[in-house]
Amino acid sequence: MRKLSILLLFAAMSAASSMEHNTALRVGTIPSAAGANERQLTISASREERLAMPGLSTITELASTFSSTAQKAKLWLWLQMQTNPKDVFKALNLKQLRNTGTKLEKSPELLDWLRYTMAYRKMLGSPKFYQDGEIYLRLLKVAPERDLATFFQALYKIPDLKVVGENLQTAQYKLWRSMGMNPSNVADALGITKLLESGKIMSDPRYIVYFGYTEVWLGKLPLK
Repeated sequence: MRKLSILLLFAAMSAASSMEHNTALRVGTIPSAAGANERQLTISASREERLAMPGLSTITELASTFSSTAQKAKLWLWLQMQTNPKDVFKALNLKQLRNTGTKLEKSPELLDWLRYTMAYRKMLGSPKFYQDGEIYLRLLKVAPERDLATFFQALYKIPDLKVVGENLQTAQYKLWRSMGMNPSNVADALGITKLLESGKIMSDPRYIVYFGYTEVWLGKLPLK
């Protein structure tokens, strides 16, 4: 796992250097909810129905799934400023989730960050501005691989994030495959080796991930 983490971090550094967009803002320039003028946010939110964005009908369509009105206003403002998702991740202090014991799918902030990232990519017209692999590497700052695997499975049950979950699971498979991990290695990474040996794992969501990767490894499930 240590070797895997080092390789992933190296991949993250490479991705960051190649994908940095010239409109991304530094964390220090991101307006916080406390620092932003409340009236300005309210006015900005009220304008969302009138402001069309490339590839979408309106800002309302873009931000309608954010968890609350206040969150919607804040994220919409960042979106208008074309703030890079990595900076929004820092501004939302999502890294602290690693120490709280909160299930990732129960964090409104994390789910909204994923929604923001999808909206950001649509606004700029291409997923290349923050690829699925970059999202995955960013999420590794929040939780280990085994937890991310079950998190992606949980996203399948959230209608507007189902495709996101599928794409992130694919990104995880691609990274494992690129590192030459076989199903046994993946079982160890997921912490299910003993469960597999006992035959009691069928109800565990990690089994779905393991089985899916086994299909990929055997060439039965092509990755897009």
